[in-house]
Parts: sequence; C-alpha cells; structure tokens
Amino acid sequence: MRTTESLYAFSRKLAGTATLDDVLWATAYQTALMLNVRVVLLLPEDGALAVKAGYPPEDHLDKADLAAANWAWGNDRPAGRGSDTLPGAKRLFLPMRNRTRADRRHRYRRRQDRAAVDAGSAPSARCAGRPGALAIERVLLVEDMDRVKRTIESIVCARRC
Repeated sequence: MRTTESLYAFSRKLAGTATLDDVLWATAYQTALMLNVRVVLLLPEDGALAVKAGYPPEDHLDKADLAAANWAWGNDRPAGRGSDTLPGAKRLFLPMRNRTRADRRHRYRRRQDRAAVDAGSAPSARCAGRPGALAIERVLLVEDMDRVKRTIESIVCARRC
C-alpha cells in the first residue's frame, strides 16, 4: 500500500513538471528514495549514452559500467552487477523503454555501496522508474512538437517574405 501511495504521489508531481532537467532530477530522487538505491539516469546524446541526472549527484561511469549500460541499452535487458551479463560492473543497468522512444537508461546501486540491486528486483525497479520514463517521454515529445512548429513557421515566413 505504501509503494502504491508513493507511486501515485510521484506521478502527480511529475504531471506538473515541464522541463526535462526537473523531470530527470525528480525521477532520480524519487526512485532512489523508494528503492533505497543510488540512481543515475542516462540518455542518448550524439550517438552515445550520457549521464543526465543522478541521486546522489554523479556524473561519471567507469568503463565496465558504461559497457554494461550500452549492452543493456542495445539488448533491452538488464546488465551489470547481479545480472548474468557483464556482472563485473559495479552497478545494475535497466532499460526503461516506452513504445515511441527508447532513450532511457537507469542505473541502480544500493546506497551502502556494498551490493547492487539484483536482477531479480528489476520488476520493482522498473515499476518505480516507470512514471519518470513516461514524464521524460512527454517532455521530449513537447520539445519535438515545438521544433516542428518553429520549422513550419520559418518555412511559411520565408515563402511570404
């Protein structure tokens, strides 16, 4: 019951969040709080995954973690610590994909830094991160729509002028 209430409150909070940075921070914070883990969110940028938010704040991944993140991204399956794939990584990486975009990556590690969330806990972690993934999707779609609108307006203006 407590988890359901937390997810509901989180979803309501995200509904009023308009910027990508705010959505990313809220998602990292709330997921870390609900699962008692460290969280890093990665998004594709210029053809590679890049750290976009974390709680506590973190902006660097070592080579083993980055390899696990990329494998998880490319295969849409968990990778890293506690999984069957690339278990030498310090963190467990879980892809968070929606139907229209596949550009979310979450990394979880227990706050005590001793053990990773195991791959068997992935459904709980995905459930906790799902409202954030949907909010990220919403913000990115709005940004895309704004870009298209500006492009159309510039074409119309160029033809009239």
